[in-house]
Amino acid sequence: AAGVRKAIKQAEERNEVLTARSNKMDAEVRAIESTIEANRERMSKAEEQYAMLNKTLEQTDAELNAVAQQQKAMQGEVQLLDTQVQKVQTAAKKLEDAVMSTLGEQMAVEKGTENMRRE
Repeated sequence: AAGVRKAIKQAEERNEVLTARSNKMDAEVRAIESTIEANRERMSKAEEQYAMLNKTLEQTDAELNAVAQQQKAMQGEVQLLDTQVQKVQTAAKKLEDAVMSTLGEQMAVEKGTENMRRE
């Protein structure tokens, strides 16, 4: 009977050790599952933020392309206006030269007329 009691006591002690280990493992499993869930939530939020930033980047790229096209169009307009300004300046210079030439001729004629009157 003493041997049986000793065996029972050892079995009970072993059972307590195993129960304690089981409880510890259960607690660790719950902690790990909680960490996994928290990481899933963080990953989900990170994916949402990534999608939002990616969409913003696409919009920014589209806006940048539009601005680049506007810049190119405006540069074309500036070149066209520069060409027109040069043409106007050239025409004005020709007109000025013609006026000066005509004035010179008119002055020469007037001097000639004045000289002829004196004679």
